[in-house]
Amino acid sequence: MAQPNQLEKKAAFLAQVPLIRGLDIKLVTILADIMQVHKVPPGQYLCRTGGPGDACYVVGHGQIDILAEEGEEERVLATLGPGHAVGEISLLDGKPRSASVRAKTECVIFALKRDDFDQLLNGGNPAGMKLLDNMVQELAQRVRIVDNRYIDIFSKPGDTIAELSQRREQLRELQAAVVGAPQSDDDLMKMIGYTGHLAPSSK
Repeated sequence: MAQPNQLEKKAAFLAQVPLIRGLDIKLVTILADIMQVHKVPPGQYLCRTGGPGDACYVVGHGQIDILAEEGEEERVLATLGPGHAVGEISLLDGKPRSASVRAKTECVIFALKRDDFDQLLNGGNPAGMKLLDNMVQELAQRVRIVDNRYIDIFSKPGDTIAELSQRREQLRELQAAVVGAPQSDDDLMKMIGYTGHLAPSSK
């Protein structure tokens, strides 16, 4: 259990985190008291792809990288800083991690264990219920973003393919200027983050 001054500081910070927005300060203090604080050095993993989904993490200080495994390599999907939370879905389903999280800089991380979250919910604690409501809203917003992107891509396939083709040609020219020979289409498409299949030319 944190000391009074430390607890107040933890609660004051957590009250500003979007995932915990809307909670009464007394409820935030309950969360602050059960959340563990860790100092994480650069390069250390908070969790790995396929690992147990046993906690949610909030960045208190520093930056973390979200990583996707591609064979034996890793690709940075996003870099997050103070106030951002990762692993919320783990609190809901406890399933293996879908991505790795690694400290980019020295970090201070707040960790909420799934077991502690379950105790809040099972005990009918308002802090757990409000946190659950916030997570549902956040996940719903992410689904809307994905849906809108899906609609944008597939309602205008010609524009999307034309944009990818243009970016591909720009990368081809850049590659030729650097090493004197363009890469294959597949390699170029991977460079711009496209993982689907090229559509046949309409020409």
